[in-house]
Amino acid sequence: MKFAANILKNSMGLKKNESLVIIYDKNKKYIAQSFLDAGKNIAKETNFISMPVAKANGEEPPKRIAEAIKQGDVALLITTKSLSHTIARRNASKSGCRIASMPGITEGMALRTLSADYSDIKKQCNNASKKITGKKVELITKKGTLFTTYTNRLFQDTGIYKKKGDFGNLPAGEVGFAPKEGKSNGVIIIDKSMAGIGLLKDPIKLIVKNGFVTEIQGKEEAKKLRALLKKFNNKKVYNIAEFAIGLNKKAKITGNVLEDEKVYNTVHIAIGDNTSYPGGKTPAPTHLDGVISKPKIYIDKKLIKIN
Repeated sequence: MKFAANILKNSMGLKKNESLVIIYDKNKKYIAQSFLDAGKNIAKETNFISMPVAKANGEEPPKRIAEAIKQGDVALLITTKSLSHTIARRNASKSGCRIASMPGITEGMALRTLSADYSDIKKQCNNASKKITGKKVELITKKGTLFTTYTNRLFQDTGIYKKKGDFGNLPAGEVGFAPKEGKSNGVIIIDKSMAGIGLLKDPIKLIVKNGFVTEIQGKEEAKKLRALLKKFNNKKVYNIAEFAIGLNKKAKITGNVLEDEKVYNTVHIAIGDNTSYPGGKTPAPTHLDGVISKPKIYIDKKLIKIN
């Protein structure tokens, strides 16, 4: 509850004259309850609303949930599957609601990462943004990643969401962009974790041509990913949707991508929907991040270091 109060005040900027909406499902009720208890001591009104456990990241919530989020000044989405890349969340942001999404958050993750100094993380994000300002991005790893893409407008997930319409994750700590459609090519080796799969025993190899994943190679976990994507019966789930750098030094690899993608000195590349990011033009019914360790990043042929 101590960390919950800190987040509501210092990350979300919740005020006494504002309303707080907490959306949760049965798997996350215990964590959501801490934010409810903290919120009652701050906000003029706190709404605690349960929803069914979604089947996939990016699945639209029931209409009553979508409407409830829009009504709040501040909303916390504490759910098993992600509501981040949904029309409901985007519409609520457009209406002015400040939103933090926490898909799959665990008690251990909350205790470990919500105590981070998000003012410092914001500085890290600002510094990283300056370094990745350019056009052509090349990603190389010793495990075989050799990937090229092109930047779009950058986004920062700082953990500070105090302005009208602000949105991001908690835990936070990343800077990235939605690669320009049709411009990504090469080989990506996902070696740490993959949304929808978890921790990886064996790497997943993605072959990318003209902005889309055309082949998924590997062992059992690669088969699982192929099966997961096939269920959507939608070509757009193979779109290269996001390229981002993790900047949270308190985060660690656990198999939960919400935290894994924030780990310092990692890169994550997502496939599927990119319309939550500036310049993204490809809607899709899911958004799946894959985490890559020990990256070398070149911006316009210059090696950059994140420090």
